[in-house]
Amino acid sequence: MMIGVVVGTIVVMSSMSWPIAWLGLELNLMCFVPSLMNKESMKKPCMVYFIAQSVGSLTILTMGLMNEFSSTTQLLLMFSIILKMGMMPFHFWVPMVVPFLEKLSILIIQTWQKLAPITLMTFCLSLKTSVSLVNIMLGALFMMSMMTPVLVIIFSGMSTMGWIFQLKASLLWMFLMIYFIILIPVVKYMNSNSSNFSLSLLNAGGLPPFTGFMWKLKAICNVKMKMASAMLIGSGLALVSYSRMLLNRGFKLNEVSPLVLATMMVGMV
Repeated sequence: MMIGVVVGTIVVMSSMSWPIAWLGLELNLMCFVPSLMNKESMKKPCMVYFIAQSVGSLTILTMGLMNEFSSTTQLLLMFSIILKMGMMPFHFWVPMVVPFLEKLSILIIQTWQKLAPITLMTFCLSLKTSVSLVNIMLGALFMMSMMTPVLVIIFSGMSTMGWIFQLKASLLWMFLMIYFIILIPVVKYMNSNSSNFSLSLLNAGGLPPFTGFMWKLKAICNVKMKMASAMLIGSGLALVSYSRMLLNRGFKLNEVSPLVLATMMVGMV
């Protein structure tokens, strides 16, 4: 099944036409959903995920084919891509699905499943700045009211995707790769009261001088001043949320794993 997920994403990223991109999205979806249904209780979350993704894929196909005719189709295309990614304001399905998944599935949804929509996003010109601001600010604000690690990770991902919408070319894909690497130990240790989770979370939040800070600094240096200010505010609010959650949970000091150390240092290379 996971081979189909990988192949579907590669088809989307390498396609030059909307019908082929749609086939890649559908192949990815049809192979990923069965891998989620490992329990009886997963039927409802999987159905919600399937409906949201199917609607997003079909709208992408329709608006992509009509993309040359009006600016309205550009807006609807952007909205459908946002729905596929689970970003605000069309993030309704994410809290209904992701908290019920296993760690590996959470990691895949927060990383690999973002690649195909981000590739299609490069064809859109409308609303990128507005979508970025909404996700950067509201994602950080929602995090301040969350105390469950998985929900913090969800809204942190939305805020980070807001950064992605403002980056270009090689910096975008490098930022994504670093972010995905940083997220691995966060998801792995999210249910443990350990130093590994606390350090991973602070790294993802951009605490200097770790990897998360280095790459957010590079991103800020490549955007306009007003957007950079919004990014800094959102990152500061996220760090406050992380710190408050870590202090309230009372983490135990223990040996830091090589995985966490590697992700904290990889951005300095």
